[in-house]
Amino acid sequence: MSTRLSLDALIDRLAGARHPVLLMHTRPDGDTAGSTAALWHLLTAMGKPVSYACPDPMYRRLQFLFEGCESAPLPRPEEGTVITVDVASRAQLGTLADRPDIGAPACMIDHHERGELFADCYADPSAAATGEIILRIARRMTERGLIASIPEGAIHAIYAAISSDTGCFRYANVTPDTHLAAAELLRAGADAADINHRLFDTKSRTLMQAESMVQSGMEVFCGGHAALFVLSREQMQKAGLTEEDFDTAVDVVRTLEGVVIAAVAKETSVAGIYKISLRSTGPDVGSIAAAQGGGGHRLAAGYTLRSNCPQLVAQSVRHLLSEALTPLDKAPVS
Repeated sequence: MSTRLSLDALIDRLAGARHPVLLMHTRPDGDTAGSTAALWHLLTAMGKPVSYACPDPMYRRLQFLFEGCESAPLPRPEEGTVITVDVASRAQLGTLADRPDIGAPACMIDHHERGELFADCYADPSAAATGEIILRIARRMTERGLIASIPEGAIHAIYAAISSDTGCFRYANVTPDTHLAAAELLRAGADAADINHRLFDTKSRTLMQAESMVQSGMEVFCGGHAALFVLSREQMQKAGLTEEDFDTAVDVVRTLEGVVIAAVAKETSVAGIYKISLRSTGPDVGSIAAAQGGGGHRLAAGYTLRSNCPQLVAQSVRHLLSEALTPLDKAPVS
């Protein structure tokens, strides 16, 4: 039976872990990567060997977060304490979920509103990013004398995690506490200009090519209030692109004027498995994702869909979005 942990109970778990093993979610974003890197710095400062793993290759634009973070060899399952970072459901662990050389998760650190409680958990849906929670952990560790101060690497990584999950502080999940956390990190030396440039203003040629494909290939419906882009492995390979190149696809779709719900369906490396990403400026897409076995937040969520036909994927997603937007369907596009 999984239990909810207090902040101090979580820190007790971390302090008592002989060899922490940090796990990230599939298709890593800046929050899971930055929060994991920051936690690596904190636990390493406590003198612990720390391992980390991601079910997918780390995206190039996020690799800078792990500079100087060497993952220790995985311990035997019975000797490690597995901690998931920013993982809303067991399914998000992908290939890491059932690996025999990795033990079962002992605790979760997360901020998602909806998901699956698959281990003892410290979660706060009011946090804009798991990075905000990691900052709380860092503060409390120093207060309890577990570390002398917050390591510089953790400061940069936490700032990156928060900035990433808030769209550089532009999304509706930003709260006054988010800005206070950012100010605290800036005072501590976080290089906001460099971090934000790396996260938001640096794009490879292939990513720009992918964004062009999204712009020309997305479908708009529900009176202009919904937009959808579906991508099969065949299309991706034909264009000579990778899944990583489409990392910003949903952000491209959501910027179209008048769109209330944006969706991107990308076929994964496993044929017939599509990952659906949803973004909203009002309707609760978290409930849509949860009803399909996924999770996330009210305005940003996702789920998995099995199909060998991209047309059927489009039909399924279109139906769900149309139901959610029925009251707006006949309203004029603003």
